[in-house]
Amino acid sequence: MSTRRVRTTFAVPSDLLGEVDRVVEEGKTRNRNELVVQAFRRMIDQINREADDAAFALMATDSDYQRDTRIIAGEFERGLLSGVE
Repeated sequence: MSTRRVRTTFAVPSDLLGEVDRVVEEGKTRNRNELVVQAFRRMIDQINREADDAAFALMATDSDYQRDTRIIAGEFERGLLSGVE
């Protein structure tokens, strides 16, 4: 992860900015920037988790994936993949 910072500008609703400033004043975050970075990271993490969940959901109905999984499980049971024959 890069530590290089890039300046940018956002337009936010004034009531939201007021809430942000309140959170900063209460000491729940050091400053606006820290809150925005944390929010971005959490949102990106959520989007990535949702994409992973969707991919796993597709595996449940993918007949090729199910077949390959059964083959691999059978090979483990026979010791072919664990090095024990």
